[in-house]
Amino acid sequence: MLKINREAKMSKRKEPKNNKRSLSIVDRGIESYAYIKNRMEKLKKPSDDLWAINRMGLILPEVDLIIAMDDRRRVDRDWEGAATKLDILEIPTLTSKKYPEYKNSFAFPLEEWKSLMVNTNSYGGAGKFSFGEADSYGGAGEFGLRCLTNSLCYALAYAYMKGYKDIDFYGGRFNDIQEEIVPCENKKHPTWHQFYEKENLQKIQEPGTEGFNFLLGFLIARGILIRIYCAAKVMPYGHTFLYGYDDDQRSTE
Repeated sequence: MLKINREAKMSKRKEPKNNKRSLSIVDRGIESYAYIKNRMEKLKKPSDDLWAINRMGLILPEVDLIIAMDDRRRVDRDWEGAATKLDILEIPTLTSKKYPEYKNSFAFPLEEWKSLMVNTNSYGGAGKFSFGEADSYGGAGEFGLRCLTNSLCYALAYAYMKGYKDIDFYGGRFNDIQEEIVPCENKKHPTWHQFYEKENLQKIQEPGTEGFNFLLGFLIARGILIRIYCAAKVMPYGHTFLYGYDDDQRSTE
């Protein structure tokens, strides 16, 4: 039986380095088919590098990095060995904590990201933001950590740290639950007020929307080109009205 030295193989396939290269980040959802379509049309990867979110790493070819921030041991326990299945692929995997049994994973550099946010803010220029003296976030560094609420957020943060200037984003679904709970039955008179009625209070959605949208704006302000394919659901999606411009929706026709 042929034995593979996994650690030696891993040393040859290091995490992607910079720079000024283009990047595709692909998450689950029907929008990910836009990546597959682009891949088939070009007969090669649409971007220089490809990052997959979680189990998309099991589906897509030629993945350079997997972003899977959930604790690897917990994922194996709760999801029938899903973390081990990813590790067997021998693809570098960015995660929250490095464990010895997952040879291909490495931890997100939290302190480096926190420092980067502080320095970016201190130097000013495009993308500068500020806080009042009594802000509850504890300054730019702590605010930078509070943006990291989903694997997609970590992917954008890490892409910024790696110096990518051209990022294509496929997939990403935060609002599916919202759409099921608050349907838009009448396009002329959308029932927007249902968001605020007690009987229709929304269930908790998957976290990440606010942090991801902030990071999108932050990267764009820093001069990074972002393309979002197929109206990926990173903003409230499916509403046909503009808030504030829909005359008293409670009135009858």
